[in-house]
Amino acid sequence: MRTLKLAVLAMATCALGAIAVASPLGPACSTNPVLFGSFTNCETDGFYVSNFQITSGATPSDASLQIGQLGLGEMTVNLESNNLNSSFTMTYSVALDPGVWGPPAVISTANVGLQANGSSNALLVKTIGAQSDNFSQVGNVGTDSGPITGINATSINVQDVYTYTSGGILNASNSFNEATPATTPEPSTMLLMGGALLGLGAIARRRKKSVA
Repeated sequence: MRTLKLAVLAMATCALGAIAVASPLGPACSTNPVLFGSFTNCETDGFYVSNFQITSGATPSDASLQIGQLGLGEMTVNLESNNLNSSFTMTYSVALDPGVWGPPAVISTANVGLQANGSSNALLVKTIGAQSDNFSQVGNVGTDSGPITGINATSINVQDVYTYTSGGILNASNSFNEATPATTPEPSTMLLMGGALLGLGAIARRRKKSVA
């Protein structure tokens, strides 16, 4: 009887551990802009952003990164400056935290944009895999060719190519959306928990019989 109790308790512990929320992939992102050179990998709303690099050109000395949450399952990466007045290429990675968005959740869409201060001319091209989204600012008009859809991956590598021509550009922005979050434990976990509950029920019935 004691052996059965221990086995059932062990099964229940395993089942609860299987459905427990995992530790974050990284520390929470700051709610304030962080200078590009001081930025460290971080997580917001189950999106883990990492490995920011400038692979060509240079950003202004005051350029900062701000990682924000627009809503449930939507995250933004903003590169901000008093004026993004030099061309550069930036790469980084985005991944879903499985402890927050378990399978079959995926990164589904991505979009890009620029915030201009008056009449300006610049182009931002975001590339994920074989797909690209172009945002062009000409004078006072911004035009977006995106969004990128059908990404359907749990982690992606992003490349932003920013080409500056003239005027004041204050913000280069990327947004990412998650889709199809898992709301129930996996079948194996459900079976494990079910077995544990049946075992506990059997123990309770034996106790009642012994009392009678």
